[in-house]
Amino acid sequence: MGIFDGVLIASDWDGTLFYKKTMPEKTRAAINYFMAEGGRFSITSGRAPDYLLENQHLVKPNTYCICFGGALICDVGSGEILRKGSLDGGVFEAVDEILASGLNVVKINVFGINGIKQYTLDEYAEFGKKEALATEKYKVTLNCPSAADGDRLKAFCETLDYPQYTFARSFATYLEIMQTEYTKGVSANILKEKLGARVLVGMGDYENDIPLFEKCDLSFAVANATDRLKNIATYVTKAAVWESAAAEVIETLEKLILEGKI
Repeated sequence: MGIFDGVLIASDWDGTLFYKKTMPEKTRAAINYFMAEGGRFSITSGRAPDYLLENQHLVKPNTYCICFGGALICDVGSGEILRKGSLDGGVFEAVDEILASGLNVVKINVFGINGIKQYTLDEYAEFGKKEALATEKYKVTLNCPSAADGDRLKAFCETLDYPQYTFARSFATYLEIMQTEYTKGVSANILKEKLGARVLVGMGDYENDIPLFEKCDLSFAVANATDRLKNIATYVTKAAVWESAAAEVIETLEKLILEGKI
């Protein structure tokens, strides 16, 4: 029996655990302590399983990870898949509406079973859309040249009537389109049920973590997080990612458990 038995942390990667190609040693130590004391730790990211596998020298989760923004729940070591969801071809109706608006989008990325395909607008119109329709897709992302363009793109997407898709930014110039039934939050709850966890804790830094926070029992926005995420978080850490916000989260959880609050 450990102090964190029954607690599942679902943590974003970039900007939450990992920053400028590094992870603080204090973060690694805190996560290892959490797992040694019975906690389950899942990385919940827009990244592919191969990327997370390459970084297991930094932290090795002791349960399934959630990849592609929620579309895939898998054991990145063994390759075992718990759940997989494809993005339907109708997503390109939304993409076409965005492009027709005249917003400044410079690249379209399709995350499929065979990796990432990147298209300029001309390539997308010439062959990319047809190619993407013919493959299994996990998510589609749009790149803008500036944060201001990203703001305009996000605002426009909030006016679109596509409830089957979730539009969210993972950073200022990069917008993700995911199937609403396969977001981080939906998948984290499936993992919670699979593990029989009593508490689901989310950690994140950007807007694409909002669907996760909406499904968690407790949520922690790191100090460097966007205001939109901080506004819905249960807690906001004093520490930023580079100061080991994760260690602060785990210290807070231990205090709450010892006080009988969770």
